[in-house]
Amino acid sequence: MSSPLETPEFGTLYVGNTKDDDGPVIDSLVQEVDTPATPVVQAISPAPLIRTKRNTRLLSGTLIFDNTVVATYAPIQILPADLQRLEWSIQAFSYAAAPTSGDYVYLADENGKLPSSSAGRLRNGSILNLDDHNGALWVLPSPGLTGLFEVSYWATTGIF
Repeated sequence: MSSPLETPEFGTLYVGNTKDDDGPVIDSLVQEVDTPATPVVQAISPAPLIRTKRNTRLLSGTLIFDNTVVATYAPIQILPADLQRLEWSIQAFSYAAAPTSGDYVYLADENGKLPSSSAGRLRNGSILNLDDHNGALWVLPSPGLTGLFEVSYWATTGIF
């Protein structure tokens, strides 16, 4: 609130706001209500979750079967059953100078299927890629190998 200013040179000067109206102005901005406000309920649209790419693990290995001791080999499990497996690949290669039709390995998902007509054959130079098989994978060399026989495999599996 301002009040009159008195000076010897000019006498009484009326400057500023001599009427204090702050109270009525503030009251005009705020409305008093006896009842509480009605709550407004709105559905919040959920933001899509950001999924980070999961880590994977590479399972790989190489087996070399010796044709001179092929009768001593038992079935070998190269991949265990894995529900998180994403994909796998297996490749065969014969070191024989002239590979024959006897140069192959048996493949099966169970130990008891090797060797039998229930097992598949992976021949020299073959590559097998399967993305949907998450069971075990067993391998056994053919008794008709004519030289060293290499089997290499790769699989990716999720880690949680």
